[in-house]
Amino acid sequence: MTAVYIRNRCFNSRLGKTPYEALTGKQPNLSNMHIFGSTCYAFVQNVKKLDDRSRKGVFVGYDKDSPAYLVYHPETNKVEKVRCVKFFDNFETEPEASNDNQELIVPNKEHVETTVNANELPQQMDENAGTAEVENNAARYPTRTRNKPRYLDQPIIDDNVNRTVDYCFRAVDIPKCYKQATKSLEANKWQNAMNAEVSALNDNNTFELVPPPKDRQIVGGRWVYAVKIGQNGEETHKARYVAKGYSQIPEIDYQETFAPTARMSSIRALLQRVVQNDMIIHQMDVKTAYLNAPIDCELYMEQPEGFEEHGENGEKLVCKLNKSLYGLKQSGRNWNNLLHEYLQKEGFIQSQADPCVYVRMIDSKRCVIVIVWVDDIIIAASHFELLTTVKESLGERFKMKDLGKLSWFLGTEFKCKESCIEMNQKQYIEKVLLKFGMADCKPKPTPCVLGIEKVSDEESPSLKDPGEYRAIVGSLIYVMTGTRPDLCYIVTKLSQKMSKPTRANLDLAKHVLRYLRGTSEQGLTFRKSNVPLRLNGFCDSDWGASVADRRSITGYNFQLSSTGPLISWKSRKQPTVALSTCEAEYIALANAVQEAKLCIDMKVSIRDDNVLIQVDNQGAINLARNPVHHQRSKHIDIKYHFIRSEIQVGTISLKYVPTEDNIADVFTKPASKDAQNIRASGGVRICS
Repeated sequence: MTAVYIRNRCFNSRLGKTPYEALTGKQPNLSNMHIFGSTCYAFVQNVKKLDDRSRKGVFVGYDKDSPAYLVYHPETNKVEKVRCVKFFDNFETEPEASNDNQELIVPNKEHVETTVNANELPQQMDENAGTAEVENNAARYPTRTRNKPRYLDQPIIDDNVNRTVDYCFRAVDIPKCYKQATKSLEANKWQNAMNAEVSALNDNNTFELVPPPKDRQIVGGRWVYAVKIGQNGEETHKARYVAKGYSQIPEIDYQETFAPTARMSSIRALLQRVVQNDMIIHQMDVKTAYLNAPIDCELYMEQPEGFEEHGENGEKLVCKLNKSLYGLKQSGRNWNNLLHEYLQKEGFIQSQADPCVYVRMIDSKRCVIVIVWVDDIIIAASHFELLTTVKESLGERFKMKDLGKLSWFLGTEFKCKESCIEMNQKQYIEKVLLKFGMADCKPKPTPCVLGIEKVSDEESPSLKDPGEYRAIVGSLIYVMTGTRPDLCYIVTKLSQKMSKPTRANLDLAKHVLRYLRGTSEQGLTFRKSNVPLRLNGFCDSDWGASVADRRSITGYNFQLSSTGPLISWKSRKQPTVALSTCEAEYIALANAVQEAKLCIDMKVSIRDDNVLIQVDNQGAINLARNPVHHQRSKHIDIKYHFIRSEIQVGTISLKYVPTEDNIADVFTKPASKDAQNIRASGGVRICS
């Protein structure tokens, strides 16, 4: 990354300018250029009175999404992003044995702050000059090739380091192409991973080698490498040969591409049902899932690099695909169709509410429920014999990995105990905090400050590089969607500023990270209820809450147990301007009824009672129950009046609830510290 950064700011004689200027039209700012590997001191925030204000480190590059520098700390084996850095551009390397008579590097003992342009380095490292004379007779630059510092080859002992993101030095060892993989320090591991991938391709009869056709375009391919981190920090080297799907031609190389994924509310509803009915829940993983699905178009692709074969006369051959391959636009859909056909043959019925939920009812007391997320499968069964039968059947049809009891799924940790299942995203949250330099920040008691709408964007400058803000919000969306309904309102507000965020928006996003710093262990706990499950919801609206366009905010949530966690929640800006509080509440109620219909279709409720939705506005309740039109309501769009038909057929029932007891209130406005965790008179915790 640092090498590319420097080269893009070096003068190119053919262009007559730097690559950076050719791309952006602006001359690069070279004031932040420093020598790679030089000693520096990174500013430390939130220190006590007598603590050091900086930490000694090694400069290793520039952050691509912000003006920050990347500083490596050998004592912790971590790389952090820091904006305030004091530089001393000298090298401190260990002597190494050399066959030539060149001098070793002499560190610069005088701390002289300097700025070095990358264009000067070739002059300093000129082989004809041997060593360069530098002011104060400082450092000598040898002509031999520098090896990677030894500390980068040491094993990582900190399990909290996120090895898969580009800001961490561990990513330096992940090759970008086949040539890098074969020349890396872990070449044997990458070679084994590639051998396993090619073996899987051959075992699945993924392709056959044929001469390249003259009338068809050949789709490119490349190796993709990654280090997969397990729940306990163990590393697995992975190699995938993927297609360059961007070169596919629509209507010729592919048709449909959509493939569904399970709703998180479906998973949470299943957990509540498992706990309530004493069911068994396990998980399985499909090995090389896409390679099982047949291809739906005639496609030709390049052979995997390093594993090429030629014809009898030495002619070039290409791969005619028989099965789907990673990277193809239609691979996900083909795999989903194949698994769907298999499950239907096994007697499973697909849910109308969530196409990734399948149910097989043996009788009134025995059933199996399967939830699919691409190649990750959750299986819940009422009896162990049924669970074993389904797992064996899947293993016979596909190459499966039995992961046992549900414990780790989509970056979420599950703890299955007797009459209780806990789910949290603590490890993911800690990695997010580490990624954005907030691992040691001071915690905040609430997700956002009160009166957030009073923050004026006009008074705050726009961010020159919105990348960091968007990355933070994207991470928060995943946390909110999974286990943290308490973030719903503020994440909705932050998501509305993705196109042009300001400094004030970034501060609000970091405020949420500070809140997560103190509440990372919070999640959802599903316990067995003393009464049968019943779908119960709350609905609320904050009329004209948006200062910019005066649109109202809708908030609703649902739970299956009156004392249990939420299984579904939502906070969103309404599409139209409501002319009254009653209208705003009525629109919010319509959205809640739509969500209730989806939950009803999943048949998670045991009782035959209708869904109870509690609203804190009498006018909205009367408008829904009484099919009358008058001057105050006839302008309301007809699409919101379907509430009345659902009430008439008995699907939905409404009940008034005081505002202070309305759980959905936290999804429409900022909550105070006291109201953050406990929002209902019954003590229901939306996140515990």
